[in-house]
Amino acid sequence: MDHVAAIGAKVSGRSIEIASGQPLQLTVEVATGMGRVEGVALRDGKPAGGIMIMLVPQDFEDESPLLRRDQSDSDGTFLLDAVPGRYTLVAIENGWDKEWANPSVMKMWLKAGELVEVAPDGKYTIKVKVQ
Repeated sequence: MDHVAAIGAKVSGRSIEIASGQPLQLTVEVATGMGRVEGVALRDGKPAGGIMIMLVPQDFEDESPLLRRDQSDSDGTFLLDAVPGRYTLVAIENGWDKEWANPSVMKMWLKAGELVEVAPDGKYTIKVKVQ
C-alpha cells in the first residue's frame, strides 16, 4: 500500500506541501504492481453497454488522479487498471452527461457502489449494478 508521511511538511493524500527553508523528513512506502478490476455492469440483472464505470479512490477528493473511468462494452464488460488501494466501483447510466467530477454528486453514487481493495498485482471480477 502506498503511504507518504512527513515531518516539516504537510501531506494530503499523495501531495506534499513543503515550506521554504525548513528541514524535511519524508517517508514513502510504495507498493509494486498495478491491480486489475474487470467485470460486468448490470441493469435489471442483464448486462448493459454504454455505462460509465468509475473506480473511485477512498479519499477521492485528495486522490483524484487515481480515479479510473471506463465505458462498458456492448456486452456490459469493462476493464480498469489501478494503483493498489481502497476504492468504490460504480456504474452510472448516462454518467458522461452528469457532473461526475463534483464531490457532492460523487458521494451520492458511492453509497450504492461496490467496495474493492486492490492489492499489488491483484485481479478482481465484479458485477456492479447500474445506478
